[in-house]
Amino acid sequence: MNIPAPLRRVWRGIKYRGYGQGWLNRASRRRFDARRPALGEAQARVVEDLRRDGFAMTDVRELLPDLWPEAAEAGRAFMAGERVRRGIEAYQPGGSRGKDYIVKQWDSRPSIPLDDPWLRMGLSPAFLDIVNSYLGLWSKLNYVDAWYTIPSPVERQAVA
Repeated sequence: MNIPAPLRRVWRGIKYRGYGQGWLNRASRRRFDARRPALGEAQARVVEDLRRDGFAMTDVRELLPDLWPEAAEAGRAFMAGERVRRGIEAYQPGGSRGKDYIVKQWDSRPSIPLDDPWLRMGLSPAFLDIVNSYLGLWSKLNYVDAWYTIPSPVERQAVA
């Protein structure tokens, strides 16, 4: 049976909402509904922007004024470190080696110390309350990564 494309799209939307938002993560959604976080002005603005536009921009210092200086210093140290230097040296603009413009801070599935400023930032209530409010559930962290993206020359054709 040949079903017209618009009807297939409608069906996928209905199926996703029913399954993805109704069946998956039911317990986490119920817990969230029972204990929604109280968002500050900046957090509420970010959640509203995410819902309306699909992205949001804010000054992280507004959300994490005490933690940001340490996280920024850790980021500067990573960018000035050996791993990024080697990645930049090996980078071949226009090459076809996949995402060779990305330098990862850690090897895959790292053990990150709990005092790492980037991990603390990601686990901060200020950030988690935004994420959870946007998703409408209590989320779980299951992977952490930090990347440095090597800038491409302006004249390089945009790909991927």
